[in-house]
Amino acid sequence: MNTSRQKLLVLSLGTTGGHPRYAFKVCECFPSDLNFMMLVNEGADFKFQLRENVISINTFSSLIQMVIKTLFWLPFWILKNLKFLKSFDVVYVPHPHPWHTFIGLIMSAFNKKIIFTIHDAQTHPGETYPIEMWFTNLLAQRSSMLIFLSNFVKNQYFNKRTKKIPFSIAPQGSIDLMGTFKRKTYTNKPKLLFLGRVLEYKGLDLLLEAIKTLDDIKELTVAGKFNYDFQYHNNKVKITNSYLSDEDLFNLLNEADILVLPYKEASQSGIITLGIKAKIPMIITNVGGLPEQLDGDCGIICEPNAPSLRKGIQSIMNSPELFEKILNSLEVKSRQLDENWQKTAQIILGQSYK
Repeated sequence: MNTSRQKLLVLSLGTTGGHPRYAFKVCECFPSDLNFMMLVNEGADFKFQLRENVISINTFSSLIQMVIKTLFWLPFWILKNLKFLKSFDVVYVPHPHPWHTFIGLIMSAFNKKIIFTIHDAQTHPGETYPIEMWFTNLLAQRSSMLIFLSNFVKNQYFNKRTKKIPFSIAPQGSIDLMGTFKRKTYTNKPKLLFLGRVLEYKGLDLLLEAIKTLDDIKELTVAGKFNYDFQYHNNKVKITNSYLSDEDLFNLLNEADILVLPYKEASQSGIITLGIKAKIPMIITNVGGLPEQLDGDCGIICEPNAPSLRKGIQSIMNSPELFEKILNSLEVKSRQLDENWQKTAQIILGQSYK
């Protein structure tokens, strides 16, 4: 495949979290002769290393800024750079962002192919910017190809829409943090970890209820930025209410014995991919696309209620054999996960150069 003939524009204007990292990992897998550019956010907490392929712009950091800059600055920037934008044949959008939609619609008007990765088919309860889903749907309807991270989200998306758009399923790969994770060793007094942004739908209340009668756990660490008011006092529960750096994520995963995702609902979770990379035994709930990401050999799948979670934690605590079996399965799963980025890149190339 001669990938030097077509020009590809990748839009990644996210600021924090896994979205910029997702975009980078996909682009890392593009062949060296691919003629592509990335448009990224100058204020992103993740600094892209593909410098010769990167153009950065300032977006916004608040709702007021978003309204003002979208109405007045963005149209000017698009008009100023219209010739540049029109020089591309294909646009890949690896995650949602309001400005991705505006730029994508302009490119679609000039008959450019739009390939869009959809992470969620509907807004999660408690999300701060539900309007993001409106922008997602608007761009999806003008896309040539949709990429979903799970069959669950694909089904959820198309069940609500009559227009059928070509699609592919490409599960998320693993995100690199720092260093090498140490191999876990069994203990009957494990350190539990709840990781990531804390919203009510993620079921922290279920987990806290589940451990009330588990005297043998050493501690539970809850780490991530809370999206709601929360007060809880227990000597065995450590709470860090803040955004987490890559170093924070590495250290937390490296020190914990069991990672718990007690979600009440979900699409899929980037935390699971971090857990697989860290090769840490996991307990997840049977909701959304989570069981697609982690089968029963690599963790414990529970129902989203406190008794089921308690039973799942106890099953790992009380069985060194099960703990070791899960570790061995995660070794295999981790290698497979690294291949997912290549699959996503191949889908984009295959659609772009038909």
